[in-house]
Amino acid sequence: MAFLKTLRNFFVSVWFFIGFFLYVWVYGSFRLVQAKFIEKKHGKEAAVIFLKDVLSSFGKNVFKLLFCKVDVIGKENIPSGKGGLVIISNHQSLLDIPLIVGYVHTAGFVSKKELLKAPVIGSFIKAVGCIPIDRKNPAQAAVALRNLTKSLLNGNKICIFPEGTRTDDGHVADFKPGSLSIPMKYKIPILPVTIDGDYKLMKKNSFLLNPSTIKVFIDQPVDASAFSDEQALIEHIRAKMINNIAKGELL
Repeated sequence: MAFLKTLRNFFVSVWFFIGFFLYVWVYGSFRLVQAKFIEKKHGKEAAVIFLKDVLSSFGKNVFKLLFCKVDVIGKENIPSGKGGLVIISNHQSLLDIPLIVGYVHTAGFVSKKELLKAPVIGSFIKAVGCIPIDRKNPAQAAVALRNLTKSLLNGNKICIFPEGTRTDDGHVADFKPGSLSIPMKYKIPILPVTIDGDYKLMKKNSFLLNPSTIKVFIDQPVDASAFSDEQALIEHIRAKMINNIAKGELL
């Protein structure tokens, strides 16, 4: 049975990476050309809305390609109004980003600056308002934080993974100090999102994909100003994530 499962996972992985390449570089290029025409006719904002819709569909289709079932609990908690929002999520795999984009919100992310230069992918990353960061230059971290603050105060939605790295076993690691300092300081609403099962799909240091059921828990927005300090806010949100994962094991 173990051999058959490994063989299945191998074929699913080959199928996914071929499909991913065609979807991103062929279909994505076609959509970018469409966006150029939309921008000329209706303006830049209309083109950005179009590209965000494409990204949302892409996020969902990634998991269809992988034969995964995605259960979303609490979708009604996603704010529909305008205004800045920080989406705080635990980090389980490289596929967390398409999961958030497809099933929660086409939010921006703090991403490596090299990604913005990548063909096709870079254009979509810019469309959702990702914040570039040069990880080889620590001095640039302050610039990224200023850009992140400015983006949120301008009403954009940004997703942050406060653990700083992906999990090996699905447990929620400690949050990095200062990871919630911006929403705390500027009283920006926080939307806690818990991902459960994504680490089983794509484990660290492995490109062999294992189709699985993934649960996404979306809690009610948290008012950062209701907490005395950042550590109290961190403990509150992290406890929600731990509780959701425990609850997900029973569903």
